[in-house]
Amino acid sequence: MWQIRYDPSHIHSGLIHWYADGRLYMTGENLRVFSRGGGPLNGLTVTVACDSWLRRSRLSLDTRPARNTAWSYGSAGRMETVSQGGATVTCQCVANATEVLHKVATPPYNAPWLQGWTRWIAPQTIQLGDLGPVGGDGFLHKVLPDGETLDFTPRVKNEEFYHFGINQQKHKLIITANGYPLAVDRVRPGAKYCVGQKLEFEAVFVPAVPNLVFASPRWNFTGAYINHHYTDEMGCERYLIAPYWVTQNPTRIWYHDGQTSGTVYSGLYCDFNNGQTAFAIARGKLKVHRPSASNFSHRPPYYASITKTKTDYFGRPWLLLGEEVGTDGAMNFTVTVRSEFPGLCRWTQLINQYRHRDEIWGAWYRTTGGDFYADGGEFYLPDVLTETVGPAGDATLPFGDGPGNPVGLSVTSAVDTFETYLRFKPDGVESIWVTLGRVDWSWDVTANNPLGYPYNNIPSNWTISRSFVPEPAFVDDTFFPRWYGYAYSIGQ
Repeated sequence: MWQIRYDPSHIHSGLIHWYADGRLYMTGENLRVFSRGGGPLNGLTVTVACDSWLRRSRLSLDTRPARNTAWSYGSAGRMETVSQGGATVTCQCVANATEVLHKVATPPYNAPWLQGWTRWIAPQTIQLGDLGPVGGDGFLHKVLPDGETLDFTPRVKNEEFYHFGINQQKHKLIITANGYPLAVDRVRPGAKYCVGQKLEFEAVFVPAVPNLVFASPRWNFTGAYINHHYTDEMGCERYLIAPYWVTQNPTRIWYHDGQTSGTVYSGLYCDFNNGQTAFAIARGKLKVHRPSASNFSHRPPYYASITKTKTDYFGRPWLLLGEEVGTDGAMNFTVTVRSEFPGLCRWTQLINQYRHRDEIWGAWYRTTGGDFYADGGEFYLPDVLTETVGPAGDATLPFGDGPGNPVGLSVTSAVDTFETYLRFKPDGVESIWVTLGRVDWSWDVTANNPLGYPYNNIPSNWTISRSFVPEPAFVDDTFFPRWYGYAYSIGQ
């Protein structure tokens, strides 16, 4: 058994010749030959000292004795990639071959007397094992499974006496989130983000792949997210997944629900300048924090009243939820928010409204037609009901509302359903408001004045004939509030 050891970190060209008289010639860079006695010479093993990604690469060179002329049989190459959790890697191989025309030539093959006795072999005729032929530029780009040993022996059909050079480079496709590389099989310490935070993802080859002309990406994400938002004609901020951003690299998204171990997937369809194509895939792990909402509390009972001093322009009293003075009877609640990321908390209240009263000229109605409208704007009393939250401390966000409107001549009713969204926006450029929960509440109240006009402006003539105000209920929710216009819980 003979062993030839290559000292460099990548495979170099080499030739082995065995003549009938027993002479053995070996050529290549930094070769060291070791001999062990006994037995016939059945084969040669080349062990290569390799870099971090190529654990072991073996060239099993099968030799046969020449009878009257010297010849070189091809070499068997094996490339083994380090396993990365079942991932794939893009490998770039480059090969060249030169035919030796002088059949009794001996090394070195660059000797002056051999000039004119060699012939260049076209790269596209070189087959790298089972991987396929190289391109006209000598390169072969392949996506290969990680953790396998593959044959990439350079072979030229109908050619026996030739020497060759071969090299290879592994290019890993990785995903970065806001510039931070994600791991395939775990959440790295810096891969922790927050709902509502803008995340920019990019799929990049490490190291960069030369000769890459174009790469068409496709993205997929686990969990609830959006990649685009805009303001519609009703003033409502709309959130969606736009196909455009699925095919961009880099791309961007905003998560609106938490994930302990979310996964990002990317695929790149690559075109190279030699006409070859390859489809590389990558994935990465990350954590998405969602602030918690807890300790929801409220203070019943809830009831309606007729005001005694509050009047409209015509001197008529109001039908209100709660007392005219103070907060008794009005809707009220609080919730505590805890967040690992700093940000703001606010309420967005939507109202499905139906109000009715009789007037001299006929019936008066105020209705949203069964749709939900934003109560006064996107945020409910933002100048008052806004709290800061973050690692420095929890936030307790209060809420209070006493809807109502003036009475009519003999009857006034209010049937309103409210959806009050607890929303959070983390600090940072282009962050968005996300939902942490929703409070559902309503009131269904009717007041009557049996004396009618002109006695409708006397509060004592009015009585509450129907009052149904259930207690508010807090539910976990991640949906964005959607409204179709603006209304006011305090009517006209």
